[in-house]
Amino acid sequence: MLSQPIEDVPLDEYAARSEGSPYRVEVAAGASRDGQPYVDGIWGSMTYTDPEVGIRFVTEVLGFEELVLVRDEEGGIVHSEYRWPEGGIVGISAADEGNPFLPPPGRNGLYVVTADPHAVWDRCRAADVEVIREPEEPHYDPGGMGFSVRDPEGNAWSFGSYAGGATE
Repeated sequence: MLSQPIEDVPLDEYAARSEGSPYRVEVAAGASRDGQPYVDGIWGSMTYTDPEVGIRFVTEVLGFEELVLVRDEEGGIVHSEYRWPEGGIVGISAADEGNPFLPPPGRNGLYVVTADPHAVWDRCRAADVEVIREPEEPHYDPGGMGFSVRDPEGNAWSFGSYAGGATE
């Protein structure tokens, strides 16, 4: 799914140009440069032996929204991007031993800021996700909450209300 033009090419035109290539580009419904802007800053990445498992986990359990999904001729995932509704992007990719920039599956970890960690925790518990760290109030975030879980391939996901700027 594409949510913004690439090289200032409209999304529909980009998808049409991909026809006949070894890749299939899907455009997210209602996506546009102005309507669905990407975020600046750091983007996270998670690798999976089976990226379809990772995609289902981040969308169905955690609540990320699909932006970009590019498949090769065999249907394998070449590139994908998912937006956290409160800001931030994570890429989901297949493990590739030949790529020195990607850690092996199960060795990734991300911290995601959320205004409602209780809702994310409830979704994780309902999905019977493995818990690494039970919800707690960090000493540097009075009144806040944070917790950590593992996805089906062992990657660590931490969620919390702490958005930086601790003075303690």
